[in-house]
Amino acid sequence: MNGVRYLLLIFLIIYAQQAQTSSASESSHSLEEVDNEYLSFEEEMEAMVSSVIEQLNIRVTARKVLEPINKSPLSITVITEKELQTISADNLFDGVIKYVPNMFNSSLRGISSSSFNITLESGNTFYLDGVHLPRHSTNYPMVDMQQVEVVRGPQGTLFGLNTLSGAVSLKTNKPINKNEYRINVKAGNQDYTYIEGVVNYVLNDKWLTRASFRFSEKDGYYKNDFDGSTLNGNDRKYARLQFRYQPNEKLSVNTYIDYYTEENNTIFGILRAPPDSGSSSALEDIAATTGLETDLNTLRLSSYHVNQNDYATRNLDFWGLNVTTKYKLDNGTEIQWILAARNEENGSTRDDDDAFPQPLISSPDIDETDLFSSEISINGSTGKLSWIGGFYFESIDANSNDRFIADAAFANYFILLSSGGAINQTGVVAAEYLTDFISRNNALYGSGDYHFSKKLIGTLGLRYTYDYRDAHYIQRNQCWTDPGPLTGLCFYPHLNLDDDMTDESITGNVALRYLWSENTMFYFTIATGSKSGGMRANLVQAGVPSEFVVIPGLAYLPTEITEMKFKLEPEKTVSYELGTKLYSKDYNLVLNAALFYMEYEDIIVTQQVSRNFITNQGIATVQGLELDVTWALSNLLSLTTRIGYQDAEYDEFILPDGIDYSGNKLSAPDLTASFQIAHRHRINGGYMLSHINYTYSSEYYNNPNNDPVHQLREKQWYVNGRIGYNSDIENWELYIWGKNLMNEKFETGTSLNSLGLAVTTLNEPRTLGLGVQARF
Repeated sequence: MNGVRYLLLIFLIIYAQQAQTSSASESSHSLEEVDNEYLSFEEEMEAMVSSVIEQLNIRVTARKVLEPINKSPLSITVITEKELQTISADNLFDGVIKYVPNMFNSSLRGISSSSFNITLESGNTFYLDGVHLPRHSTNYPMVDMQQVEVVRGPQGTLFGLNTLSGAVSLKTNKPINKNEYRINVKAGNQDYTYIEGVVNYVLNDKWLTRASFRFSEKDGYYKNDFDGSTLNGNDRKYARLQFRYQPNEKLSVNTYIDYYTEENNTIFGILRAPPDSGSSSALEDIAATTGLETDLNTLRLSSYHVNQNDYATRNLDFWGLNVTTKYKLDNGTEIQWILAARNEENGSTRDDDDAFPQPLISSPDIDETDLFSSEISINGSTGKLSWIGGFYFESIDANSNDRFIADAAFANYFILLSSGGAINQTGVVAAEYLTDFISRNNALYGSGDYHFSKKLIGTLGLRYTYDYRDAHYIQRNQCWTDPGPLTGLCFYPHLNLDDDMTDESITGNVALRYLWSENTMFYFTIATGSKSGGMRANLVQAGVPSEFVVIPGLAYLPTEITEMKFKLEPEKTVSYELGTKLYSKDYNLVLNAALFYMEYEDIIVTQQVSRNFITNQGIATVQGLELDVTWALSNLLSLTTRIGYQDAEYDEFILPDGIDYSGNKLSAPDLTASFQIAHRHRINGGYMLSHINYTYSSEYYNNPNNDPVHQLREKQWYVNGRIGYNSDIENWELYIWGKNLMNEKFETGTSLNSLGLAVTTLNEPRTLGLGVQARF
């Protein structure tokens, strides 16, 4: 603990010293003095205003063609390779999302997906170099990454299905025509170690290759009083190998394979509040273990301590293949073909669902997804018209096997609450549910920009999509039985459901841009989005006696249900967005801002009433704004500010039992914000580079019922930083880094477990460390 305090003190002293030694005479200067092209490393180090120049030089592919970010009629946030490094981002969700306005975890402009059902897609799709990432691969490692592009608003024209409120595109660095070697090593508390390397090698004048890898380990931050173990740690490994063939200026073929494996020892949650029913005494009896805490109040939250007999060993493995071919015709028209395949396997051995030191219930699971996609596009320009068109095909084959395992103690608890009695069986599989799922997606799209004048540009885009889905869902139930009366327990019905569905949709966008000046642009966009439907292929609970046959003197035994409303309809959005993008030479400032209003209908939600039941329910409205500002205050100091505000609520949401959730909030924070200060100080043939950032997200509800006791996730704020000495001669850097420097503790997720108890998870405490990186 003293070592952590000393390291934090050093961190703050160095930063304060730099601020004091900054000369007031080093005034700001106009960006006109800096060449508005991509800057070399040495040029970038000579001008702090490079933070602004970097924003102007960013090229994005949000519209499937490479264009300057300040010319695109979209609300876009780009996290560059340089920023990924300064914010110490290891994986996408670990360190990147906090810096994107109106984005929290996978939620974007209020829309997300909370179901583990493999037949349901997220409302916002993630892409790696133009290829759709399956659900478990989205927390992708930020290794040798050129930039992360987050485009907000429906992207139904060029990205297609499942981009109701936006899309996230990860862009990797490609092989370049020079030999290059990089290494980055860092370590910190919690026994954290991280090694990343990049090798770029020129084989000959036509073949280039690039290899990237990462190894990282970290112990957890929860102490398990049951056996003394440390939980919530991870072990991650990643590698990517690329080959680039470019025989001439017209043709290029880039091929790469990537592989990732991760192992975590995770916990389901910590008990957050006493139960709402009269089961407190029974639960305390079950939890009682000699030498361990038995009071529910002491089992909660205390200083990252848990008391659980088991935990999940969760494994994630994925790999991918991407072949991107580009050919440019003599007239400038470019043809691109992306052919890709991806596979992922995700699962856990046992997941302690009860958060008690007794073996009550667990829910192990495993699923696998195979994805294949092919996209051919062609873009060019003719006179005043620039255009792009293409064909897209995607196939997904997935399967899952999930179980709900209940032990004898759970059965005893259940019977104690009802009519008394006891049974003596262990390891009973109360339910097992299996899903086989396939989807086939075909689409044609086209978009064009027409230049009415030098200042006025109109955009029109359309996409036709044919989507086919088929799912077979089996739910098997095993009951406790005993010769005595009323000692059988059955919780779930037998289900055997098989169905398919097709959907044809037309989505599109229309936009108008006005170039007020060379450095100022205004735009207005109307866009529509569609999300695939799906099936209720997840655990369905049943009541008594509507779906059960009562056998007198024995038990409630379920019948097999082969027909129910299995299919879920597609979701739809329509968005209206007004924005501006400007650059001020006088103030060395770049500003992007957007106002939006979005209508959202046929929302797929999980209704937590007498049973968990997924259905199309509700209409919602989301409206808000986004602001992205980069300001070079001087040649030593720059500020980046990103703010998002949204009002997302259900206009209509009435449950079958008459409960009205209309007017309730969607599962997303109203306010997200980040502030970054970067400072540079010349010293001994190099630079002392400092970076301090602050991120904030307001509270929100995890469930449409907006329960303030069990479903309210509190606001969060973090202070992170990095200070390093960078040698501009030897190309190496020694740095100190830190996350959650103020060591704040927050509840990051709240929910009800299978016992009906509120559980939560806590954020990671303060982490500090040292690092060194070099390139040759």
